[in-house]
This record gives sequence, structure tokens and C-alpha cells, in this order.
Amino acid sequence: MFPILNIYCRRTSIKKYGIIVLILTVVSASLWSRDGKVYWNSISADIGLRQIKDKNIHEKVHYGFLFDLQYGFWGTKHNIFALQAGLAFSPLKTQYEDYFASYNICFFISYFYDFKLPEVTIKNTSLGFYLGSYGGLFYSAAMYPNWDESHLYWADKAEIGIHAMALWKIGEKNRLLLTFQGLPVLSVISRPEPDRQYKMDDFSFSGVVKELHSNLEFASLNKNISVNLSLEYQRILKQTFALGFGYSFGYERMEASEGKVFHTIKHTAGIRVYL
Repeated sequence: MFPILNIYCRRTSIKKYGIIVLILTVVSASLWSRDGKVYWNSISADIGLRQIKDKNIHEKVHYGFLFDLQYGFWGTKHNIFALQAGLAFSPLKTQYEDYFASYNICFFISYFYDFKLPEVTIKNTSLGFYLGSYGGLFYSAAMYPNWDESHLYWADKAEIGIHAMALWKIGEKNRLLLTFQGLPVLSVISRPEPDRQYKMDDFSFSGVVKELHSNLEFASLNKNISVNLSLEYQRILKQTFALGFGYSFGYERMEASEGKVFHTIKHTAGIRVYL
């Protein structure tokens, strides 16, 4: 077998809804790992480049490196699911700055379930297709001290969208996996107000958490769009051990009713260990 096949419409009610969704996700993952299904744990480390343009702060582009760590729990028999979580850090600067004074921190937890479509087999190779959906919580927060040392800037969302994969099996031990995730059909987004009247944000832990879940609103593709593509070569070394080497591209655009546009683009490459 292969190793992967990878919103108080006020604030209070949205938080409760998110908690319920996550609980159901974890429970379904636990149940799905029974009845002869194969499941894997994965740990990945990636490095790359990120660009951010947040018009709430200014029109300039911030760019820099991206360091990313992720954990995944994968299950498959015919269909495929995965529960994933990740944390990323990016030191940033503009072309007018000599050093990386700004930084961005991202965190996410997501779940996808894909159904197996017809497979094409020729000799010892096969090409399989999978189509389903994903849902998740995605947080992105940044500080720009040289431009505004008193406020936090964020672009957070809970979204449900399309997930699809193509898996090319080459013999018994080699796999090539192409993954698409994006085009969220339903989202709840959070962005700071473009002109904040108070002098400083509350940078205590509770203050930051409160900010990251403020100004919530429903959104569709006109306000929130994301596209993520990845290509990974996998080598199965043992029945319970495999390695993956991959590249991924990500694009996001978010615009709240009362806010200005947020863009980000990222390119990463890295290694994933399946256990």
C-alpha cells in the first residue's frame, strides 16, 4: 500500500462551531483507522521563500525566508483522509530595509477526505485519481516594527474547499504525488480594521487571541481565495517507513468588507518522513 494519499454569527457561536468541527474530525479519523485500513504518521520540514503584501500597513511588498514544520496522520484503504497541523515562521523585509526587521507566524490545522476515482494501469505502473474536500483553521499574524510597532496585523480564516490528488505508482516502491487544495467555497475570515483608533494593541496572550478572532465575517471566493499545489516523490523503504521529497506553491488573497487587500505567495521545498 502507499503511505499517503495526502465561524455569534457572532463570535461566540463561531468559536463553538469550530470546536465541534475539530472534535468530529478527530473522532472520524480515529474510527476510520480500523477495519484493515492502513494509516501513517508523517513529519515534514520545509524551507522556502515568502512574499506578503498587506495594504492595511502599506503598498510595499515584504519578502523573506520561510521555515515550516508539519505533522500529519494519514489513512487509506480505497479512499484517503489526512489530519494535518503545521507551524511556519518567516523573517521579512522590504526593498527599503537593510535587515529582516519584520516577521510572520502561521499556524494551521486541517482535514481532508478524498474519494478514489477510476485508475489507469499499464504493466507495473498505475495512475490513480482522488477527489474530495478539505476544511481547516488557518492563522497568519505579522509584526512590522519599522512601520508600525504598536499593532498586530493578521489574516485568519476557517474555510472549506476542494481537495484533489493524482498518484502515479511506479513499481512497488516509487510514487509521484500531485496535490491540489484550494478554491474555498465557504469561509469565515478575520482581518484588522484598516484605521485603528487606539494607540496600541493588547499584546498579552489573551489580548492576541481576542484580536485574532475579531471582525469575523462570512466570505466566498470574491473575498477569500487560496490555491495550493504540491508535487512529491515518495520512496517506500520499508512497510512502515517511507521518505518524501517535494516542492509546493501557495497563493492567498483576502479582502474583508472593512479592510484592505492581503496577498501572500510562497514557494517551499523539503522532506517528509512517513512512519
